[in-house]
Amino acid sequence: MTTPTTARSARLGLRATPEQEAVLSRAAEVAHKSLTDFSFC
Repeated sequence: MTTPTTARSARLGLRATPEQEAVLSRAAEVAHKSLTDFSFC
């Protein structure tokens, strides 16, 4: 399954503890998505 590529027009800042960032990064990895793409699910 492929997803169309779209241009990004804005950047979203997120404050997170190192532990929160690790959890989010791992979840994105498991979902086979970048952290940015995973954050907008």
